[in-house]
Amino acid sequence: MVHETHQGTRRRRSDGRRHARIGRARRGVEPTPQCESNGNKPPCWEYYSWYWTYERCHEVGKQQVSAHARYNDYTCDGGATVYLWLHRV
Repeated sequence: MVHETHQGTRRRRSDGRRHARIGRARRGVEPTPQCESNGNKPPCWEYYSWYWTYERCHEVGKQQVSAHARYNDYTCDGGATVYLWLHRV
């Protein structure tokens, strides 16, 4: 399983260690804090949707970050099913 993250316009593959700005989630571990469990108090991670490919997840993640001032980052995580999480600010 490959863990991929996106910040701004840079794309990076990682072995699970991520830049401190977007949390310390490891491969296969959902990012924290999650908005649903912290009273929707930003900054936090919101689950958005799931996809069959990392490519599609990244396409939608970039669109969401570019189109809304609400999010400043996203991450695609998972295996056979790819989960898109948006970082809410």
